[in-house]
Amino acid sequence: MRSRVVSVWRHRSTHDERLTVFLGLAPAAIVGLVFVVIPLVISLYVSLWEWPLLRPGREFLGLGNYARLVQTPEFWRALRVTILYAVGVVALGTPLALGLALLLHQVRRGQTLYRTAIFLPVAITTVVAAIFWRWLYQPYVGPLALLWQAFGWRPIAWLTDPAWALPALILMALWKQTGYYVLVYLAGLRALPAEVSEAARLDGAGGLAETWYVTLPLLRPTTAFVLITGGIFALESFGPVYVLTGGGPAGATTTLVLYLYERAFAFSELGYAAALGWALFILLFPLIWLHFRTWGRAEVLA
Repeated sequence: MRSRVVSVWRHRSTHDERLTVFLGLAPAAIVGLVFVVIPLVISLYVSLWEWPLLRPGREFLGLGNYARLVQTPEFWRALRVTILYAVGVVALGTPLALGLALLLHQVRRGQTLYRTAIFLPVAITTVVAAIFWRWLYQPYVGPLALLWQAFGWRPIAWLTDPAWALPALILMALWKQTGYYVLVYLAGLRALPAEVSEAARLDGAGGLAETWYVTLPLLRPTTAFVLITGGIFALESFGPVYVLTGGGPAGATTTLVLYLYERAFAFSELGYAAALGWALFILLFPLIWLHFRTWGRAEVLA
């Protein structure tokens, strides 16, 4: 009789625990269903149709939008611009953020002031930052043009020259985003065990050797986070491109997101835009998978 009572009690306890877990996860599951799963299904359905946004009538195309996508030169140009932009931002921004974080980590006085100054561009809205940089990039009266003229150089048409428009966007992105990753690296540096650095110094390692052989290897999880999230944000970039260049000149800065926006709202091609959205998702999926896989590892959470 006693064993039966214990068995019933354990069954009720397990049932209550499952119910508690279910109730705790239900709100997140509902949000994910409403704002992620259902929109994904709808966009996949729309991508199979010729679906005008502002006029009646639609036609089922099957994979026609996807076939058109791979046959359109504008798509491949937008894909190339997107990858170049993302590679430029990540390849330049990661070492820059790491270098600034290493310098700030050595500072003992005024560190809060320096961190605030570095993080300030991150707090500025994208539109305001883009307007500010549009003023900086004025070819004849902007600050950069006056600086160029002071050195006797010809002013650069940053936003209207196809050779300079994309580097100009990358430069603005570095200014806007680097402060966030500096703080990420500072958090990673503070989490490093002090015993390892002390042991390296006792073994005679100098500052450069300690950084190269001890600090950087221990920061690999942090660097992975910076590379993956930086790549995702860069591939999804829209605001700076839209405000600064609008995709010009001659499509030199038209990213996939901007190309999708133009197809959906300027040309009323909702089905084709949905297919572009899935192409962007396929491009982002490896980074998203790496992000969740890496973030779930114990060394990243430590």
